[in-house]
Amino acid sequence: MALPGALLAGLAGIALAKAAPAALPGAEHWQVVHTFRDPAVSNVQGAFLAKDDPRLVGRELVLGPKAVQINFFGFGPNGSEANLDACSRVVKTNKNTRLSTLLTAKLQKPTTQPGPTPQNMGLGRDRVVLATQYRCQGTPYSGVNGMATARLGPNLLLAILDDQGTLLLEPWPVKGPGPGFDCSAAASSDLARICRNAALTSLYRSVATAAARNRSLATDPVLATLQKEYLTKRAACGTDDGCIGRAMSEWLGYLMQ
Repeated sequence: MALPGALLAGLAGIALAKAAPAALPGAEHWQVVHTFRDPAVSNVQGAFLAKDDPRLVGRELVLGPKAVQINFFGFGPNGSEANLDACSRVVKTNKNTRLSTLLTAKLQKPTTQPGPTPQNMGLGRDRVVLATQYRCQGTPYSGVNGMATARLGPNLLLAILDDQGTLLLEPWPVKGPGPGFDCSAAASSDLARICRNAALTSLYRSVATAAARNRSLATDPVLATLQKEYLTKRAACGTDDGCIGRAMSEWLGYLMQ
């Protein structure tokens, strides 16, 4: 099942780049720690498909004074890479508003369904927050166009991606999150590259999380065979970051079906 809206293309080929994105001077770096799904909505309009979706947890949101980027990278079929969710000229509008009002305005539902509340979105009690609305100049179809953020605490940020998803973020770790295995013991070229490339590291964590949640992986012989083929394909990539990323993206797609 695919994710809705403007992030669809970026997440279909999910989430890596050959090199780290260019630094934004004076930027804040945030890491996605939770994604939410409004339990009142059956068609998941306005929310990602799963709570704490592995395809997004661990990704980076960069908020600069004049630019914003969500580091969900994808490789196209010809090997080209693109940042589908960046805005180099952003206009920000700040407004004090109730959290419940912000959620209702950004995650509109059919009139026959109740709107989201802070409680059913797992955000605690309702309160007044300073909300920032982002409008992208020059690239109106960017995934950050229309995004809203609100500080819920000194180290906690809420981001709503314009009718598409609700994210809770914490400051990006100083050293960056690791892949979840001992990089000093990485004997193969593909694992070594995963350790050295932050985007591949993030994608590896997504694959590992999705695999841990897929209960059929241990019992379904078809999935077991596909897993072996995936590992063989990834190992054959050697030091080719694009090849490694595409192999992991394809396997992640199987695991999330």
